Amino acid sequence: MKPKQVLNFLGGMCLAIGVLLALGGSSAWALFVVAGGLLIVIAQRSSKKW
Repeated sequence: MKPKQVLNFLGGMCLAIGVLLALGGSSAWALFVVAGGLLIVIAQRSSKKW
């Protein structure tokens, strides 16, 4: 796998885990994980512009 694919995968996993945590009722952890996933995805997207 290429580094960009790994980052996409990690971002997707963070978002999926965040959704599962939100459904499980631990909203603070869900927000933290979703924020991390979004940061990964945004960082990966912005790196394409350079």
